[in-house]
Amino acid sequence: MIPGALDFINKWCKDYPITLIIKDARITKLGDYRKDGNRHKITLNYGLDKELSFHILTHEIAHMHVREKYGRSIKPHGIEWKNAFTTLILESLHLFEPKLQQILLDFAKNPRAGFYSYAPLTQYFQLKENPEKLFLKDLPKDAVFKSSGRIFKKGNKRKIRYICTDLSTGKKYSIHPLAPIDGVIEEGI
Repeated sequence: MIPGALDFINKWCKDYPITLIIKDARITKLGDYRKDGNRHKITLNYGLDKELSFHILTHEIAHMHVREKYGRSIKPHGIEWKNAFTTLILESLHLFEPKLQQILLDFAKNPRAGFYSYAPLTQYFQLKENPEKLFLKDLPKDAVFKSSGRIFKKGNKRKIRYICTDLSTGKKYSIHPLAPIDGVIEEGI
């Protein structure tokens, strides 16, 4: 955890019976919140960057706060959650590296539910992990590339995602522009 984070976690969680579980890395989510009887249960993926881990934990603690305040009658990522998450982000902003502070200030104006939903935040952490990281958005149309052990051909952009064809099955997939690419096999024509 980043220096000073534990003080905020203790402050934000002191009035709640909470169980924090570190899980093996999951592809579909980085963290999760559930109310389990009288206890609150938060899970986080193992091996996350320290700043990302604290950011994800803050996201889940915001869920806990709004669940206690409003019950189950609100949307999981509705205005109440956005306001709670923004408050927690701004309160702990000084703990993050200066470059990330600016990204989080912009993000806090309208927090998104998913990690991949705010490109500057996603890109910051992916490039921090690997400065040479290549993303789908960086490839030209018709490029053939490898991702997650499969070979795809990049197609047109539809709304915010690219339509890519799995060359072994012919199936089409809608893939986020910040999906990491393992390698380019052939540049677009």
